[in-house]
Amino acid sequence: MLLKGILYSNIFAAVAFTLAYTAMNLNRDIGGIISWAEFVLVPVAMGAIAMKQWRRIQKSKWWILLYAVINTLVAIALSALFMGEGVICLIIVSPLLLGFMWVGVLVGNYVLWRSNNTIIKASTVLIYMVLFLIDVFSYHGYSNMVSDELVIHAPPSVVWQYVAAHPLNEAKSEYWLFDVGLPRPVQSTISADSVGAERKCIFSNGATFDEVIVQNDRDSVFTFDIVKQPVDPEIIGHINIERGQFILQGNTDGTTTLIGNSWYTLKVYPAWYYDLWAVDVTRNVHLRVMYHIKRLAEHDVQVYR
Repeated sequence: MLLKGILYSNIFAAVAFTLAYTAMNLNRDIGGIISWAEFVLVPVAMGAIAMKQWRRIQKSKWWILLYAVINTLVAIALSALFMGEGVICLIIVSPLLLGFMWVGVLVGNYVLWRSNNTIIKASTVLIYMVLFLIDVFSYHGYSNMVSDELVIHAPPSVVWQYVAAHPLNEAKSEYWLFDVGLPRPVQSTISADSVGAERKCIFSNGATFDEVIVQNDRDSVFTFDIVKQPVDPEIIGHINIERGQFILQGNTDGTTTLIGNSWYTLKVYPAWYYDLWAVDVTRNVHLRVMYHIKRLAEHDVQVYR
């Protein structure tokens, strides 16, 4: 019964993902989005389907929770195998899948499979299907901007020389997702110090963001648009990073407040969950780059003082 529950629920998930992904890609307005339907409704249904088999085992809720954990691990393993998901993505999605799978287990146990009322069962399934279809064909366009700032003990003229391009950053990681495999920024290069020039942001696994400079106000504002993202399992199909910016504000005490801004659009939903991770990752990318700039600029000030 344990294996049947896992098998049937994952077959359902594979069919549901295929149908949803196909429907979304037929609609140019929402193509490529992995939505609330896949990451909320599908796990709920998986839990309910599995519970129809697991109820026959006559185990406590703690055993059923263990079965749900096993089923989650199977689901993410299949995602890695057939969808090419990266390790970090699987770490991020696992709590969401397990949480909503458990909701489905409870719905199956207390609503669908305990009651003999066919009206309740039919109504539950109908509501589920309506919600699934509405979400699949709805517009998804969640965007956000993350901003961080850091005080550097150097004037803007010194800080500026490391904003557009900076040498290799070999500092030890201080962010746990970098430590478990998330690529971290290590270097930036530019083809010229002018608007329209190419800029590349290089990450630790060799992945490179191709960028173009759109604003280059010396000692003040540096803005670039991302024109091409790397084909990386931790990025592709999940987020569109659209623009980055550094703002330098000179302070009366001779220091500089460096502000880092990034704009992005999510391609995975629910946004309330995934944006928590997107903000956290973006903030740590910012701070790694900004602390590197801080070390370089403050070193120069000490050398030439």
